[in-house]
Amino acid sequence: MTIKSNDRCAAPVPGPAALTAMVVLSGLTTLLILGQSLLLFVRERALCLNQGCAVVEELLRIPPLWFNLLGAVFFLLLFLLSLQGRRRGRLPCPLPLLLLAGAAAEGVLVAYQAFVVRTFCSYCLIIGTAILLLNILAGRRQVVTAATVFLVPLLLFSLLQFRPVGPAETQLTLDNGTWGIKQCSSPRRLLYLIFSEKCPHCRRVLELLEGCTRCELRFNPVHAIDPDLLPGVRREEHFDPAVNVTTLKLLGIDTIPVLIEKQATGWRFIQGERQISRYLKENCLSPEPATIQNRLPPIQPWPLPGQEEDGECRIESNCDDNLIPR
Repeated sequence: MTIKSNDRCAAPVPGPAALTAMVVLSGLTTLLILGQSLLLFVRERALCLNQGCAVVEELLRIPPLWFNLLGAVFFLLLFLLSLQGRRRGRLPCPLPLLLLAGAAAEGVLVAYQAFVVRTFCSYCLIIGTAILLLNILAGRRQVVTAATVFLVPLLLFSLLQFRPVGPAETQLTLDNGTWGIKQCSSPRRLLYLIFSEKCPHCRRVLELLEGCTRCELRFNPVHAIDPDLLPGVRREEHFDPAVNVTTLKLLGIDTIPVLIEKQATGWRFIQGERQISRYLKENCLSPEPATIQNRLPPIQPWPLPGQEEDGECRIESNCDDNLIPR
């Protein structure tokens, strides 16, 4: 028995040039995702233009490698269907539906990054742009439908509030963003260090903390880190780096490292490698702790206008390429 294809299901396209462009774009995107998957398999770290990718990866329920492989399979299907459509001069029936599914998925992902995580993954945006262009190439009717299914999640997310609810003990705190804890027998202070593994200023602060300290230190990175970076630190079972990113954004802080001291009357924020190192040497590492109020000028949560910023990195960039002058 011969199964005939249902040509009535196929949708016309503007012309052969659009079909060729769809074949090329879907093929290149497939190669891009496969390359990213290879990096994840070999290096266990994806290539990304900013720290937002690492934050988004930490929020996945499945390993990033599997997530990328699913994306590669999706775009491979788009490539094969586009190639078939180019040969026949018409779009195969499943192709418009798959493109709409991709637009809907990207709408949810972009809305989640914009309204929940509040940081964007550059790699995800590149994939989303490819989905958008493929829908545009598929024709005017496809563009209208795809724009609708993409914008609906954005509209709904914008109308919702994303914050912890329920009893106070179930709400998110800085402890939810703690990767590991370094304790001493009689801690004088409880400190949280928000940092990035890629920031050289953060690395120099971490070097100060390799020996003994009289402060209990909680390490709160803005993305997943190499466990060998902090030897001897007790790992926490649950770790959500998005908590640390959101904390800084709520405070209007866009640089790291940031040291947060929990005090009886509130919280104290210290920014920059030089200020943090000075604080640690005088309160956690020196033989006799000094009185911080007597030896340091008042430290603002963020620099005053005209005040020199020193020893800091932008949180959403590769710090090696974007250092703030000392």
